[in-house]
Amino acid sequence: MPRRLAIALLVLALPLAFAQDNSASLTGKVQYTFGQGIDNATAGLDSESGVVHQEAQTNAEGVFRFSGLPAGTYFLKWPSFNAPRSKLTLSPGEERSLPPVSLTIGIAGDCSGEAMDPERTEFLPDPAKGVIAGHVEKGSAPVVGVWATVQRMFGPDPNPVLGVKTSSQGDFSLADLAPGRYVLGIGEIRKGMWLSVAGGIESWYSIKLDPLPPDPNPPKLMVCE
Repeated sequence: MPRRLAIALLVLALPLAFAQDNSASLTGKVQYTFGQGIDNATAGLDSESGVVHQEAQTNAEGVFRFSGLPAGTYFLKWPSFNAPRSKLTLSPGEERSLPPVSLTIGIAGDCSGEAMDPERTEFLPDPAKGVIAGHVEKGSAPVVGVWATVQRMFGPDPNPVLGVKTSSQGDFSLADLAPGRYVLGIGEIRKGMWLSVAGGIESWYSIKLDPLPPDPNPPKLMVCE
């Protein structure tokens, strides 16, 4: 092969190799809350720009993979399940491995309470901790200054209560939570709302109050009765 031709072919191949190096990939696992992988489930991935629309099937262990992805923001969804979509951002050339996704979030407990599913979720940089966040409103107005508290159940005894007051927009966020089962309380509501915290995932809840409970002081103990 003449030398000039070889050099020309090499130059033409460089942009293609560079583009392949910049593509990102996404790998994860979908499972039931007790840890068993869900096989043959469809995972959908849509780019925020609307350019990319892909689907992948999970294998026998519940693992799925997307490859050849341009950098950008994406929404991971589950067309065959009633589950919230998750938002994530991929960098050029990133090979992202997601924490396991549990499609059944609600928990059944021995005491009364309402199992809640998040309205949406988002993946976090720290895979060891989770976040519970949300919005509280009464009617169509945000509820300002009401306590949102969580207590981990079935763990070390006693379990501390963590809480924050809602912002001027009625929002709250409880971060650095260890994975596990929790009861969420708003104000002095004593009928806890059961939910699950997964490592590396922020779960967002929309809570409507009617009527608004009194809230003079933060509760010292979450009562599930």
